[in-house]
Amino acid sequence: MQKYGLDADDIHLALIYRTVSGSIGSCPLPTPGNIGPFIVKFEQMGDVDFLGILWWQTTPDNRCKGAVTVPMWITEFADDKQAAQEMLMFRNALASLPGAQTN
Repeated sequence: MQKYGLDADDIHLALIYRTVSGSIGSCPLPTPGNIGPFIVKFEQMGDVDFLGILWWQTTPDNRCKGAVTVPMWITEFADDKQAAQEMLMFRNALASLPGAQTN
């Protein structure tokens, strides 16, 4: 990473989940040492299905600019056709936001 001028802070992750009511959401993974509130949030939600991880990347040259292109991709947790379709719709909704790009 360092050889190519990349920084670990350029990669971001969020857990994609489905609530009992069927809503899809995401929650950014916390920084090391701050896992407690992250876990409590999901405990308070009750029964949720964890569908996958949403990844997105910023680069040093666009980190501080207003409208930027941000590559996004998803890693699925299970071979579940419904979950895959839901995550694709979620990713596409995010991709419609200004400055987003999906891979």
